[in-house]
Amino acid sequence: MSQQKKSPTIVRAQLDLANLQAIDPHLDLGDDLSIDALEELIEETQEAIAQFNIASATIVTNRKLIREKEAAIVDLSQRLRLGVGARYGKNSAEYQLANRAAKRGKNAKSGKTAENNSNSAVTATSAMN
Repeated sequence: MSQQKKSPTIVRAQLDLANLQAIDPHLDLGDDLSIDALEELIEETQEAIAQFNIASATIVTNRKLIREKEAAIVDLSQRLRLGVGARYGKNSAEYQLANRAAKRGKNAKSGKTAENNSNSAVTATSAMN
């Protein structure tokens, strides 16, 4: 589960509020400098934090769901490719076609490209001569 956001600013403001209320429960210095204004702002901030925590929990849940779905996609794709091999044979054009995208995906993950591979072959051949 995600770490819930907490606000040390609110904790300090609540202590300030309690101390100010000890001076005068209805303290109002004018120009919106009042206990009521501080209480309202604390409540608005707490609500914003609660909404943030709900959104964070939703993101964590969705991230987990996406990972599970991606794993299912990888598994199904692999099983389909293996099934093509079983049905048509591993030396068939169909099997080669089914596995072409998988090989490209592996090259992309490792940072290799067809161009890099061909350049390596040319370099290796040149070094031998």
